[in-house]
Amino acid sequence: TGFRASRFVDSPPLHTTTPFLFGGQVALRGYRVLSNGDLLLFWERLPPASPDLHLQLSTARADGTVLAVIPGRRLAGYTYPFTRWQPGELVTGHIPASQWLGTPEPAAGHYWLTISVFDGDDPQADPLPTHTGSTLVEIGPVEVKIE
Repeated sequence: TGFRASRFVDSPPLHTTTPFLFGGQVALRGYRVLSNGDLLLFWERLPPASPDLHLQLSTARADGTVLAVIPGRRLAGYTYPFTRWQPGELVTGHIPASQWLGTPEPAAGHYWLTISVFDGDDPQADPLPTHTGSTLVEIGPVEVKIE
């Protein structure tokens, strides 16, 4: 059987691009919310080599009510630590809707994300600063459409 060209992509399926750099080590290039509510985050490793970076993510409604907090996880999941990424490689992190929205049944709506990145090997480390000097970024509104 032959390959189906439609099964291969030329670029990541970014829905929304973002300009966020963390500590000159990693860039959050964008995100996409899937039709089931799962969140994809697209990361790029910047040279030089870095420690095993993790993220903290919190989700809130427009009124500021926090729905979920993910206290620390690898950017692209447990099986692909940051130290294995190649500089310039775009890597996708997948966060199930039940985790980032804080409920087993995700609801359509608009949400706000707060993300910070830190050295997962050093529990005392401060989050990496962004280009503005802040240690976190806010993204929103992030629209969720459940199909």
